[in-house]
Amino acid sequence: MKTRIVFLGLLILFVANIKLNMAATQNSFQDFRQFEINSSQMPKDDSASWSALGAGLGSDCSCIAVDNDGNVIVSGSFFTLGHIAKWDGTSWSQLGEGLSGGASTIAIDSINNVYVGGGFYSAGGVVDNYIAKWDGTTWSSLGTGFNDYCAEIVIDDDGVLYAAGDFTMAGGVPVNYTAKWDGTSWSALGDGFDEECTAITLDDEGNVYAVGFVLSKDGKYLARVKRWENSTWINVGSAVYNTCRSIAVDTAGKVYVGGVFGNIGFAAAWADSLWKPVGGGVSGICAKLTIDKEGNLYAGGQFTEAGSITVNHIAKWNGSEWSALSSGLNGNCYNMTLSDDGALYVCGYFTTAGGIEANYVARWGNEITSVPTLDFLDDIKISPNPVGSFFKIESQDDIPGVEIFDMAGNKILSFKNEEQYRVSSLKSGVYLIKISIKNASVIKKIIKI
Repeated sequence: MKTRIVFLGLLILFVANIKLNMAATQNSFQDFRQFEINSSQMPKDDSASWSALGAGLGSDCSCIAVDNDGNVIVSGSFFTLGHIAKWDGTSWSQLGEGLSGGASTIAIDSINNVYVGGGFYSAGGVVDNYIAKWDGTTWSSLGTGFNDYCAEIVIDDDGVLYAAGDFTMAGGVPVNYTAKWDGTSWSALGDGFDEECTAITLDDEGNVYAVGFVLSKDGKYLARVKRWENSTWINVGSAVYNTCRSIAVDTAGKVYVGGVFGNIGFAAAWADSLWKPVGGGVSGICAKLTIDKEGNLYAGGQFTEAGSITVNHIAKWNGSEWSALSSGLNGNCYNMTLSDDGALYVCGYFTTAGGIEANYVARWGNEITSVPTLDFLDDIKISPNPVGSFFKIESQDDIPGVEIFDMAGNKILSFKNEEQYRVSSLKSGVYLIKISIKNASVIKKIIKI
C-alpha cells in the first residue's frame, strides 16, 4: 500500500532582510550609531492582520518560501506563471521557463538558490526528475534526480540538502525514501523507511527529523517519526496509525506532528511517552505545522476548529491555548512559513484571508503604523556596533527591558536587564533596538554581521 501525499513545502515571509557589505558598514557606522526613534512612533508588536500579495495567483498554491532578500517564492497549479513565481513586494514574475507542473516543496539556501521538489518532470525545459535548482538565471538538475515523487526538502546551514519522498533511487544511488545532496552527489540516509517518507524538517541545532511509513510485525504500515543522529536513525515516540503530513520541533526538542490521524486530534505532540492532541487538537486534517521564535505553534489545514474555538483553517497555539488568526481563511491551508521578522506566509486553496481578497496566498503579521521621527540621545551607547554574537548597552540609568525589531516593525527578540545581549540567532542586516529606560523608551539602530 502506497500513500501519495502532496506535501506542502515551506511557507514564506515577505520581509526585506538587508544585506550589508562590511566596508560600507564601516563607512556608515557613525550615522547608524546616532539614529534613534521617539517611542510614541514605534510600530505595533502586539497585534497582527492579514494582507494580500498583490492580486495573488490564478489557482491554488501548494508551497511557499521566502528568500534572503525578502522575495516570496511560490509554486502550485497556476499555469499563467509557469507553476512557480516570485513576489518582489510589487509584482509577480515567473522563474525562467517555469516547471512542467506544480512543486510540493521549496527550500532556499544562503545565497538565494531556489530548490524545488515534487511530481514534475522538467524545469526550464530541462529534464530533472522531481527535483531542480534555480540560481536566479538558469534551471538545472541535481544529478539524475529521483525515480519518483519528492515530498519535502530542507537545507541546513552548511548548504546540505535533505529530501523525503516516494523514491528509492537518488542520482542512481539506492535509497529508502530519504536522501542527502552535498552539492555534488546524492547519498542515502541509512536504512531510511519501509515506505514513503512524507515530511522532513530541521531543528534549531540542524538535527534532521523525518516521518514516514514503517512495516509493523503484523504487516501494517504505520507512520514513524525518526531523528538522524550519528549516521543512524533513532525512533522518536511510538508509531502513529495514519499518515503524517508535517513535523515540527521546538527549541526544547519537543516534537509535533500534523496529519490525518483523527484519533490523536490531527495535531499532536510527543509528551509523557504518548502522542497527545495539542490543546484538544483540531477538527480536521492538519497539513502544515511551523513554530516561531517565541515558541508559538501555527497549524494550517482542512479544519475549522482548534480546541473549542472557531479558527477557519489556521490557528495558533501559545503553549496553553489556541487562538484564531482574525477570521482565518475561507478555504484550506496547504502550506505556511515564517520569516525572520515573525511574519507568517500561507498558501492553499482560499480566496480571502481575514475577510480581505487574497487569492491563494497571504501574509499575517504586524505593520509599521507611522513614520519614525529622529531623536538624538548621547548617553546610551551600544557596543560593539556592528554586532556579532553579543552586544552591551552603556547607560547612566538602569535598563529594565530591551526589544529587537526588524525594519518592518516586527518584534523578534526581547530581554530583561542583562550584562550582555545575545543575538547570534539573527541574520545579517539592520535592526531596531527598543531600550526601555525610566518611564520612556528610545530606539537605536544596529548592524548585525
